[in-house]
Amino acid sequence: MSDRRRVAAITTFALAALLAVETSARAWHGCSCGGSSTCVCSRPCAAGIAPLRPVPLTSALVRVRVPERAEVWINGRAMTASGEFRFYRARSMGEPNKYVWRVQAVIVRPGSDLKTPVKEVVLQAGDYHELVFAPAEFRAGQ
Repeated sequence: MSDRRRVAAITTFALAALLAVETSARAWHGCSCGGSSTCVCSRPCAAGIAPLRPVPLTSALVRVRVPERAEVWINGRAMTASGEFRFYRARSMGEPNKYVWRVQAVIVRPGSDLKTPVKEVVLQAGDYHELVFAPAEFRAGQ
């Protein structure tokens, strides 16, 4: 491997590691939109975490941060993704159309599930939004 390629590879690796550290070190509200736990930021996100690629003008992207064991529900349907950060895309959106997603996080446990209040996101083609469900938002039986 040439020196130039080695430097490029090391630089790419260092940038990826820096992004991972910065992302994991953010406070639970995750965004600088007034410190609110209801963080819904339009493109570009106020937290400075934008998608790595631009969102196509025919879709919208929603990044959801939840505790790892939580389920994410969108418009009454359970999603299958797992992990602390999850990405959901609304596809085939026309320019003038707006869609509303009602998003809720649920931690299933014996006896009584823990649920968050429902958060609404208005999606329009080309948008990028962030939703954060902090551990303190979960309540029994909502």
